[in-house]
Amino acid sequence: MAKGKRSEARGTEDASPAQGDPSPSQSAAIDNRRARRAAAAAAAAAAQQLQADDARRAAAPGADGESRPALAGYDQLSEELWLNVLFNLDGRSACAAACACSGLARIATHAELWARLDNTLFGTAESDARRVGGIGDGRVPRSALFTADGERERRARVVGSEAQLHRWREVGRTAPLALPLGAMTGLDLEGALGVSIHAGRLVRLWEARTGRRLGTHLARHELSACATGAGGVVAVGDACGGVYVFSVDAHFAPHALHRTNAPVRSLALVPLGDRADPSIAVVSTSARAVSLCVVRSSLWPPADAERVALAMPELIAADGDLISVAPGPVACVCAATAGAVGVYDLAAARGVPDAPAIWSANWEAHWAGASVSAWRPADAAARASLWESDLPDLPDLPDLPDGAPSGSASDALADGALCDALSARLSLGADGVAAAQHAHTRGAGAAIAGGREGGGSARGTPPPSRLLSYSQTWGVLAAAMDGGVVALWDVRVAGERGCAAAVRMGGRTGVGASDARWVHLDDGSSLCGALLLAPASGDGLCVYDVRRVASARAPSSAVPVATLPSPAAGATVGCFAAQEGLLVVGGGAKGSDAWRYRLDGQPDEEEQAEARRGAKSARTKPARNLPAQCFKRTSRPQ
Repeated sequence: MAKGKRSEARGTEDASPAQGDPSPSQSAAIDNRRARRAAAAAAAAAAQQLQADDARRAAAPGADGESRPALAGYDQLSEELWLNVLFNLDGRSACAAACACSGLARIATHAELWARLDNTLFGTAESDARRVGGIGDGRVPRSALFTADGERERRARVVGSEAQLHRWREVGRTAPLALPLGAMTGLDLEGALGVSIHAGRLVRLWEARTGRRLGTHLARHELSACATGAGGVVAVGDACGGVYVFSVDAHFAPHALHRTNAPVRSLALVPLGDRADPSIAVVSTSARAVSLCVVRSSLWPPADAERVALAMPELIAADGDLISVAPGPVACVCAATAGAVGVYDLAAARGVPDAPAIWSANWEAHWAGASVSAWRPADAAARASLWESDLPDLPDLPDLPDGAPSGSASDALADGALCDALSARLSLGADGVAAAQHAHTRGAGAAIAGGREGGGSARGTPPPSRLLSYSQTWGVLAAAMDGGVVALWDVRVAGERGCAAAVRMGGRTGVGASDARWVHLDDGSSLCGALLLAPASGDGLCVYDVRRVASARAPSSAVPVATLPSPAAGATVGCFAAQEGLLVVGGGAKGSDAWRYRLDGQPDEEEQAEARRGAKSARTKPARNLPAQCFKRTSRPQ
């Protein structure tokens, strides 16, 4: 019946769960628990497999009856020299060497080898102690997250990380699953749910695994940004400056927060408060303004909250500069322009003593953790962790072939043009406020305002982009700068030391460099340590290994892994989102489909059946032949 049909053109689609069925957020929590159990089981199975392999090697016959073929020239070096050779390899190469012959397999079980590899990838307590003046002061160091009881645990962690990263080399060779989510211009993933914005003013809520639609809303204006956060909260911004929040458990109905006179360019949802009274700070940017609005995720619809303008004068250098934001460390937000990056603490409020910080109307952006000598006490108008980069002229990098594996230590050291450390400085103004002295803008504002080489809507609004990404576990911040450079910072180090590494995306055609429009850093739950970049040209995805960035400040700390080609012939990458073992790619405003990759293998039967149902419903129905009446220009219909 027509009454029972759901129409996207009439507004909100009823996504309320049936009686007795779990809500979308509950389903996401259940899926997350299942994923954690599966990860724990996989880790236990890997440890048991390593133990069984060690026992098998110990029981294997000696040199007179080797079970593996002997390596040519193995007898010419002693075991001590071979161990020194293995010390200079990365984890992937060490595993490959262990498979060469039984002699190297026996040497590869040395405890010091895996201890060095573990320290190189995940850091040590000594390396954390050397970080003074960064955001990590007073917080849990990264080495505490990777505590190991012995050689077996270190080895299992290194091997698991290498195996997870190797899946990015293989995912480009597998056929993706098509999702019925056409004209997608932006998306984000949170648990088992996905949220996307589409050309035609559509907001959609769907299952990340199958793409099955759970809710739809038709906005009044074209959408320009979206973000998801904890507690099932979704935020979207439109081209007329409006910011709206949704709850995945409340019929996916919008709640208006505020409206400015410029298009919303970036959104970030920062968790605040405690578990008893959780709150979300919605940070949005439009033109040269940064706005903050706090909503309580426990009550829906939330009470009307006042919009507060955050002063970030350090990041605004010239007319046309736009600010991008992303969730940062605990209660912090990361902000960046094309030439400077800052981390601002949102947990402190000034002017209202003995008042809860998240309910104060006097919000300010505070310095996120510099040394005491870096700024004057509470009289400073704004305190911010600011990093300014004077970008040098970096040479273009050689393009990676589609799906080509790369990343060994020898290749990284041989290619001297792989990464270049950027010089950075932090200067103090006369009033004690940390102020960036930009050496040049190089047309950065015009590049961002123009949409990073991409066409916007009919009204001139640039397409959505995501130029910042922060990894809580790795403690690394990635920011897309001008000229195709993506810089990486270790936020636990004082900003005046500059960025730890940088990569430059060379043009696939060999001419110039393409700016990155979408940037994503692995959150660290799978210890993958991957950096994904989508160029503004839309020609594939670039994958880099950044696990060594926070432990070794060297040009070779960011290593190219692979280039994932466009999902289909003639398709372009308009946007993407990744979470643990899922990668969802949208085709942009003109794309007819979206694609989903799984790092753990091919899609199962349920996912394929859901994709077929979505493709069938998306087919264009044949037009009916309706009778037509023709009238003369001077006549009127009777």
